Amino acid sequence: MVMFPRKPTNCPPDAGRYTVRPGDVMYRIARNYQMDLNQLLEANPHISHPGLIVPGDVLCIPKIKLSPYCTILQPVEEEYSTASGTVMVSKTPNYEKSVSIIAVLPGLETLNDNYKQYEAYLIYTTPTDNRALNKPLHKVPETPNTWAATIDLTPEDIKEIPRNVKIVISATRTEYPEPPPGDLIILEGNISRF
Repeated sequence: MVMFPRKPTNCPPDAGRYTVRPGDVMYRIARNYQMDLNQLLEANPHISHPGLIVPGDVLCIPKIKLSPYCTILQPVEEEYSTASGTVMVSKTPNYEKSVSIIAVLPGLETLNDNYKQYEAYLIYTTPTDNRALNKPLHKVPETPNTWAATIDLTPEDIKEIPRNVKIVISATRTEYPEPPPGDLIILEGNISRF
């Protein structure tokens, strides 16, 4: 079967255009433009078989809000009102996305109850169950009460994560806590897209 290059009848005024080269696949093109594959497919209805693109096909590249983007974490109780945190999601060379967390938190010793560490959780629901990715926060040297962590997300993680994810920072009593959400929630917030 011989396929001839396909071209859109028109692209949105703010969209760019990309001409497919040998070896291109839709997933990699979407990734190169830091967008979800579905966004690219929706912008190109003239490509009836997106799994089969040929050199010379012209794609509309929609203008989207690119990474990085962030959210502010809020204290869950008045008792922790001086705690604060920021979560930033960005594209990285080695992973699909990275979630970087930095927070100003009370000293673990002030919480009593033998808390061992702070843990960051990305809590989300798939069609079959509730899930969480978690990672311990580490104290930032020479900055009192500042803690940080990065959770790297693979393409498989991104496929499973829905558009709305809850971010929780908790104090935990063990070094290997069972997610989610830890023993004592200090901060929480939501990220509305990955």
